[in-house]
Parts: sequence; C-alpha cells; structure tokens
Amino acid sequence: FQLGRGEERRLDITFGTGAVIEGVITAPEGTEIPDSFEVMAYTWETQQEQMENPGAWSESKLDRRHSRKEGPRRFHYRIGGIGFDTRFVVQINAKPFAEYRSGPLEIAPGGSPRTLDIGLSLGSTIRGVATKDNGEPASDVTLTLITGSDGKKSGDIVSGYGFNGDAVSDSQGAFEFRHLNQGKYQVCGPTGYNYFTDPPEYLAYSDVVVVDGIHDIDNVPVRVHKKVLSGEGIITGHVVDDAGNPVAD
Repeated sequence: FQLGRGEERRLDITFGTGAVIEGVITAPEGTEIPDSFEVMAYTWETQQEQMENPGAWSESKLDRRHSRKEGPRRFHYRIGGIGFDTRFVVQINAKPFAEYRSGPLEIAPGGSPRTLDIGLSLGSTIRGVATKDNGEPASDVTLTLITGSDGKKSGDIVSGYGFNGDAVSDSQGAFEFRHLNQGKYQVCGPTGYNYFTDPPEYLAYSDVVVVDGIHDIDNVPVRVHKKVLSGEGIITGHVVDDAGNPVAD
C-alpha cells in the first residue's frame, strides 16, 4: 500500500510458526555424517515465475534446536518457518557426500509436518587427462566442471547453469572431480575471462560426460589448445540473403 504525505495507517501483523519439513538423513554404510553441514529449504520457481516475481524467493535454514545427530550415520533434521501455498526444495551440502537437492515439495497450510527422509550418496568421480595439441600432457591447467540445469545437451556442449569447482591437472595432465550427482557434465577452461580485454592463454574442453551418480567415469580426454583468439585481428567475409545472393549496403 502507499501512504500520502502526513497520512497515517494502522497495520496489525500476526506472526505464525509456518510449515515444517522434517525427516531423517542417512549416510551410506562405512561413512559418517559430519558434525556440521548445511541443510536448507528454498522456494522452487520456474524461470518464468522468477522473471514475473523476482522478489518471491525465500529460504529457511535448519532448526538446530529440534535437530540432532542420532548416530554416526543418522541425523534427524527439522526446517521450520516455511511459508504456505508454495513449493520448496530441500538442499543438503555435507562433504564428502554429493550435494542433495529434492524435487519441488508442495507446502499446504495446516496439518502435520511434511516428512522427507533423505539418503546421502558419495556420488560419482570423473577422471581424465588433459593433453596439448601435440599429444603431450598439459600440466598445471585449471579446469572447471560445468553441469547442465536440465540434463540436456545444447549442440555439442552442456546447457550449463552452475559450476562444480575447479581442478588443476598434475604433471601428467591427470585431473579428477569427485562427489557428483547424476547428470550431464563438461570439463572446460578457463572461466571468468574476457575475450577482448583479457584473452585466455589456452582453451580446454571435453565431450559431454553422462554421470549416473553411482559409477565413476575414467579416462575422460580433455583437449587443451593454445590461445586461439588474440586482442587484435581482421575478420572478412560476405553478407548474403537466404537465397545466397550478395547483399550490399
């Protein structure tokens, strides 16, 4: 609402406890849940919904007063203060396990807490070797693993939305990325550069790698090329229409 100059308006506010998501987090046999890790729930929105209402995103974190470790492999969690009539996603970051992200959960007002039991996974590992154009190992090359937002390919590359950390190749060109969930990935590098003001010294890329979240992927080749774009140069060509006829002016 809006207030005019000198106008007063009474606004009564009632606070509620909100909805609750709770359950048990279990680690695989032979592992132990860390004493400290991140558990949160955040609103799930499609890209269109984010564009239409960018201020609607919210998150709720772990209620530590009502959460407890029940053994080396079990942790009871509780997330409270969640808004009603929306969809939430639960996310867990607990190294050395793969990141967990649930599907969208419908949260309705009233009723019992929403129960979601979660099993953590060590995930998959991608290993490979980076080589130069002449076939020699490419050492000390910083590589980045890009993951797709929807698991689909865009041409010959992953339709990427996020990064899964960096790895530096060793003296033999070997590298690895660990604790990966199911999805499609691509190893590339470098990132964060500007082609025109600060062109990279090299470009590196692999084919798209499909990961099932259970089995490791070995021997992934990454091709490392020396700088292919300098700060100066000339591009020539011809402009034609759909029929292939030259277009002037």
